[in-house]
Amino acid sequence: MLRLAEQIVLASLAGTESATRAELSELTDLPRTTVIAATNSLVARGLLEEELDPPDGKRAGRPSTRLVLTLGDRRVALVELGRLGGTTVSIGDCRGNVRGSTTIDVNWSSSIEDVASQVRSALDALTDRPIDAVVLSLPAPFEPGFGIRVPRVPVRESSERTGGPGLIADWLRGDPSPGLAAALGMPVATENDANLAALGEARFGAGRDAGSTVHLSVKSGFGSGITINGQLFRGATGMAGEVTHVAIEKDGRLCMCGNRGCLMTVIADRPLPSDQVSQAYEHPVTMTDVIRLAASNDIGVHRVLSDYGRLAGEALAGFVALFVPQQITVDGSLGPASQAVVEGIIETLRLRVQPTVSSGIIVRAGELEEGAQLMGAVAMLRDRRMRELARSVWPASARWVEPAAAKDSAGLAQGL
Repeated sequence: MLRLAEQIVLASLAGTESATRAELSELTDLPRTTVIAATNSLVARGLLEEELDPPDGKRAGRPSTRLVLTLGDRRVALVELGRLGGTTVSIGDCRGNVRGSTTIDVNWSSSIEDVASQVRSALDALTDRPIDAVVLSLPAPFEPGFGIRVPRVPVRESSERTGGPGLIADWLRGDPSPGLAAALGMPVATENDANLAALGEARFGAGRDAGSTVHLSVKSGFGSGITINGQLFRGATGMAGEVTHVAIEKDGRLCMCGNRGCLMTVIADRPLPSDQVSQAYEHPVTMTDVIRLAASNDIGVHRVLSDYGRLAGEALAGFVALFVPQQITVDGSLGPASQAVVEGIIETLRLRVQPTVSSGIIVRAGELEEGAQLMGAVAMLRDRRMRELARSVWPASARWVEPAAAKDSAGLAQGL
C-alpha cells in the first residue's frame, strides 16, 4: 500500500514529464523532508526512476537529479476508423515513441469479428511485444455508455464531399468498447478523433505549456477538442468542443444533429480546398499538393486555407469570448499549410471577440503532424497506469472497458 504522501507525489508527476525533489515540494505543497522520504521510498520500490540532468555548460557542480515515473514498456494500439473508410492501426509506448503503423481493410460497415481479426493480424505484424490496451478513434461526437451523439438516422455511403461514414454496423451504433474489448481480449477505450488529437498536443506537442487549449482538426474534416491542465474536457454528454455543430448560418440547412446552419452543413455546401484549387488550376489537385503549394507560398492556396480559418473562427468566436483559452492549436498534419489557417482564425477573432481577450490568446500550429491522435492514446494509457499506482488520489474513469474475464479475475468493479 502507498502512503498518502507517496500517492500525492505520483499524482503530481502524472502531469509532467519529470521533476526534481525541490519542484515536487512546490507542486505538492509538502515539506521538502516529506517529499525526500516519499520519493526515496518510491525509487526503492521501482515506481520512480532517477535521471541526471544533462550538463548545459552554465552551472558548475553535480547535475540535479530528476524523477520520472516508471511506466515500463507498456504499449497502446490506436485504431483510427477514418471518415472516408480508411482505417489505420498504430502502436505507441508510454514514453511517447511510435512503434509502428499500418492500414487495414475495414470500414464503418465491417463486422466486429472482421475488425478484431484484422486488428490482431496488424498488431502481430507490427510487434512481438504484448499490447496493454486499445483505443478506438471515431470521427464523430461520442459518449461512453451511449455511443455516437447524433440521431441514429440511416447514413448513406460516404463521399469526400460529405466526409460522413458509410452504412454503420450495429456494434458501432452504441458504445463499441465492450464488444471490441471482448473480441480482442484486452482493455478498450473509445474516443472522438479530435479529442485524441487535442490531448496529444496538450501532453506532447504545442500545448505542453498551456493551461487551457482548444485544438482544431482540419485536414480530414473539421473537429475540435478542449483540454484544461492537460486533461480533456468533454462536457456532460461528451459534446464539448464540437465546433462542427455550432450554428453559424441563421435558418441554414438542416444538420444531422437536428440543428440548422451548423458549421458542418456550411462546409458540406462548399468545395474542399483541393477541389477549389483544382477548379482554379484546371487540373486535379490532392490535399498533399495543397500542402506542397502552401509551402511554396502559393497565393491562391493561401487564400483558400485562410478562408477555412476564418470560417472556423466564426464557430469559435463565441466560445473563445466566454472561455478565454490560453491557446488555440491548429492541425499539425497540415504542415506548412496550417499557418494560413492560423492567420484566418486570428483575423476573425480580432473582428468578433473583444480586443482585450483576442489579443491575449495564442493561435499556433500543432507540432505532432500525423501523430497527434496516437500521442493522445499514449496519454490515456499513461493515465490508466497512474490510476493503477495511485487510485485514491487519481480520479476514476469510465473511459476504459475491460474484457469480462480479465475484469472478474482482477476483481475490478469499474473499467479502468
